[in-house]
Amino acid sequence: LHRGGLADWSGTTATVAIIDAEAGVVVSAHVGDSRIVISHGPQVLFQSADHDVDEDASRRVVAAGGEVRRMTVSGVDARRIFFAGYDAPGLSMSRALGDLQASTIGVLSEPTINTCVELATGSAVIVASDGVWEKVSPEEAAAISFAALATEQGVDGRGAAASIAAKALVAEARSRWIQAGGDIDDITAVVVYLDSVADQDLSFSA
Repeated sequence: LHRGGLADWSGTTATVAIIDAEAGVVVSAHVGDSRIVISHGPQVLFQSADHDVDEDASRRVVAAGGEVRRMTVSGVDARRIFFAGYDAPGLSMSRALGDLQASTIGVLSEPTINTCVELATGSAVIVASDGVWEKVSPEEAAAISFAALATEQGVDGRGAAASIAAKALVAEARSRWIQAGGDIDDITAVVVYLDSVADQDLSFSA
């Protein structure tokens, strides 16, 4: 992508979670506004902090010759990063993978890493793209995950529940995008239930 120039004006967010079931912890790394949420029942225990265009990022962009303005795109009103005097690239996040042109005006690619985040038995790990989080709050995601788990019982229940939860998150986010009108942002969700330190079930929906 770099050699072909495709990453000059295109980029992505990313979130990675490494679950150590034996130790009962998760290590996460993220760039941009994809997010990891850890819940227990309907309660949110942990969530990563999006790389929004905050005051620190704004100062960095301005110092590099760019500018920050508010603009609404696809119904999302946010502070966005631009080349001075232009309406591009219009990023609403201060860190991204790719977006090489934006990197010349202060957009970073280094991830935020969270280590040794504790996982209790029965926790749910929810990783989703910004298209989910623009429309579904972490608390709502935790409630959807908990409701899905309550519908399935038995040995195979957690795997089915993870699938139900991931699909329900995607469906709910999509429904809200449609109701709002306009474009629908990328919507991807992964749900993992930690049944015990030795037993995990993973299902995803995109």
